[in-house]
Amino acid sequence: MVNRGDVCWVDNVRTVSQSVLGEPIANPSGKRMHDVCRALAIATGCD
Repeated sequence: MVNRGDVCWVDNVRTVSQSVLGEPIANPSGKRMHDVCRALAIATGCD
C-alpha cells in the first residue's frame, strides 16, 4: 500500500497490456482519484 505522503507522477504515461500488470499498489480515495484523473487529463491534452 502506498503511504499517504507518496505521489503519483503522470507526466510520463505509457500504454501497456493489462496482462503485464500485477497487483494494485494503491487504492486512492475518491478525492485523490479525482485529482489523479484530472492530472492525467491535463497531461494527455484531454482537459
